[in-house]
Amino acid sequence: MGGGDVAFHHNEKEKKRPVALSPFIKGLAGSFGGTLEACCLQPIDVIKTRLQLDKVGKYKGIIDCGRQVVHEEGVRALWKGLTPFATHLTLKYALRMGSNSVYQSALRDHNGHLSDGGRLAAGFAAGITEALLIVTPFEVVKIRLQQQKGLAYDKLKYHNPIHCATTILREEGVRGMWSGATPTMMRNGTNQMCLFWAKNNVDKLLWGKHEGDGRQLSAAQSMISGFSAAFLGPVATGPMDVIKTRLMAQSKAGGEPQYRSMLDALVKIPRQEGIAALWRGLLPRLMRIPPGQAIVWAKAAKQKAAAAAATAQPAPAAAGGAGTPAAGAAAAAPAGGTVSLSALQALEDRKKRLAAQLKDVERQIFDLETRYLEGCNPVANALKGYESLRAVVGSAKPTKPQPINPEDRIFSGSSTSRCER
Repeated sequence: MGGGDVAFHHNEKEKKRPVALSPFIKGLAGSFGGTLEACCLQPIDVIKTRLQLDKVGKYKGIIDCGRQVVHEEGVRALWKGLTPFATHLTLKYALRMGSNSVYQSALRDHNGHLSDGGRLAAGFAAGITEALLIVTPFEVVKIRLQQQKGLAYDKLKYHNPIHCATTILREEGVRGMWSGATPTMMRNGTNQMCLFWAKNNVDKLLWGKHEGDGRQLSAAQSMISGFSAAFLGPVATGPMDVIKTRLMAQSKAGGEPQYRSMLDALVKIPRQEGIAALWRGLLPRLMRIPPGQAIVWAKAAKQKAAAAAATAQPAPAAAGGAGTPAAGAAAAAPAGGTVSLSALQALEDRKKRLAAQLKDVERQIFDLETRYLEGCNPVANALKGYESLRAVVGSAKPTKPQPINPEDRIFSGSSTSRCER
């Protein structure tokens, strides 16, 4: 998903214009995938949060954590915080896909090429954008809800997402909703930097798809690529995710918080709990994020394919006549129905060479006919008709070239180059 995808459609009876997918279409496609991911994988996220907040070793692992939550709080507890989680994923993926497309377009060179460095920068910028605008406030609400033990309504400090948000704003102010913003930006920026770079390279490795070649991967191919590309980010951002969760979970209303800042947490957590604590919850993250990305990319591929098919317009008939570059592009289209940008560029270069050769031939015809007409050659003037031939044969050969009128020309008079002497 990255930005600037172009799809070329072709069949034997109808030729269609290339369809450029806008950032809005890519964002909409991502939002559908986010909703589906949240509903399927919310229990894993709840377990991940409980493990990251476990400072005394209550839970022995993923299965033990899930079993204790169900035993003590009921199955419904595994879907705590679903509303803010689903809302934030829907908005996050829409913003991620759309903003990444915009950033990639801005970082392309004049030939439309995007370097690996540009792709990494676009992904990092998209991650920071989503972290500031969407992820941080929604995750604060989600984590506060997920850390609450039990289901008894009257014993819970936060009753629902709206009540949680209003309570935080009342007790901690607007800054409370953006607790942990710095590690969240670092986590999401690094995550998306790794994701979009890895996704592009996995597409090349597995399917031979290159940036800007116009190919649309199938939903199954996108699912496999998204799943494979999503492993790098969680491993690289484990410490930032733990620190983010700790900062978001602590309430500032009850006195001095345990962690004053991201750097303070980065020092205290390994000192008090060991270095491995910075990667606590990594396994459930790996169980959630790669499958989630597989769902998102597969759903996005379907939505983009549907949008491309809906917005494709038939090309004018005159543009695809036999022997034209458009016809050559159609003939060069593979069975999959796509034409690469490099193939189109080659056809455009060939068109320019043919146009130059045609102009040269027209000039030669013009000069040849001009010499015949100026020299009053009887054979050449016979082309102007019997009367002209008789006039030339019966007269003395002129010493100066005769003036040439436009109607005297037979061949070069119809030249598309409109040569002038």
